[in-house]
Amino acid sequence: MRITHILNHRNSKLGNRRWIHLASHIFSFNIQNEGQGHLNNNIAPVPNWWCDKATLMRKLLGSRNTILVSTGGGNEWTNSDVPENWACPAIDLVGLHSYSGAGSFAQYGPVAIQNAMASNKKVMIEEFGATGAKKAQDIQAHLDVINGQLRIPWAIWQINKPGTGANDFEFFPGEPAYDVVKAEGTKSRKIEAVQDFSKPFYDVGGLELQK
Repeated sequence: MRITHILNHRNSKLGNRRWIHLASHIFSFNIQNEGQGHLNNNIAPVPNWWCDKATLMRKLLGSRNTILVSTGGGNEWTNSDVPENWACPAIDLVGLHSYSGAGSFAQYGPVAIQNAMASNKKVMIEEFGATGAKKAQDIQAHLDVINGQLRIPWAIWQINKPGTGANDFEFFPGEPAYDVVKAEGTKSRKIEAVQDFSKPFYDVGGLELQK
């Protein structure tokens, strides 16, 4: 199976160790980026799919391995914040993706955080972005909510060369959108997150590497 092949890939730069043994370097494995994205009007037609894959991944990783298993998000709130994922013992981290605007993060973000707390899982924002003439201002509005209200880890789609200005979600240094993200990323380093993302690292055999 592809998942088995990927997790057992050997890294020639790190002692030819398999990826499942690299908890000192790998924080999380995503099951798939935006699995089932855009299907069924952004409502996952097979909501248990993530849990099935996560269960296999956790079996391969081993119960003591501290590499997290993450959903990889959906393309919007309805297939990112999925009840079956919060209920799944094998899923450690739920990724949130949305392009519905800053207001959606203010509305739905707190719900996702509550779900994470209730299910003892981590949650983070893996994708968001903006386009158009007010691209930088819209990204600032998102980050005002994320850093100011939600206080969970975030990543944006995407810093990419060449940037595309107002035409698409991509941007690069020298564009106003990049300046916003750089400033807010620096600010986020001093913000106390609502969840603790630190963790001890062990290899799959239980040897403690770092606490």
